Amino acid sequence: MSAATPTRKAKRLEQVLQRGQAACAGVRQRIPRSQRFRALSSGCPVYLAIHTIEHGDTLASEAYRQKGGGSFSRWQTHIRDWRRNLYRYGGVFPAVAEGDVLLLSPEPLDVVESELGYPPTNLSAAGLDNNPPQRVAYVLPRREGMLLAGRENVSMYEPMAGQLQSPTEIQPPSR
Repeated sequence: MSAATPTRKAKRLEQVLQRGQAACAGVRQRIPRSQRFRALSSGCPVYLAIHTIEHGDTLASEAYRQKGGGSFSRWQTHIRDWRRNLYRYGGVFPAVAEGDVLLLSPEPLDVVESELGYPPTNLSAAGLDNNPPQRVAYVLPRREGMLLAGRENVSMYEPMAGQLQSPTEIQPPSR
């Protein structure tokens, strides 16, 4: 999502982050992981949130809505690029640490896995917008990620904060 007026951007972003964190915390047993990102690439949404959810119906649940999840009507007139996708993945989405970047591509990037040695996280669309139908994510150090900056169809994001986690879970290292 992108803000229409830059002067309201910081305030709106802080409110969105607080509301999103409250929504996730309110249904933490169904959303055990959540992390927000800011784009380093052009041509992609300025902000990105990735939530690991236990069940596909979590985002439509009453508990999630009561905590403010999915409700952006207050800021809707300022949002210029809004997409919601649900992707199927058999594991827990890796945390992206400070100093690392998240690369997203519609297809595997052989150079990242074969030459740099970072494994892909393959995601298949399972609901909501379903676009793009597949995404491949990589977590790697920012310095190495910058080598891929400007590649066609590659979006690069930096974490805005650490990954929110359920207190009962321990996150394995991203690399």
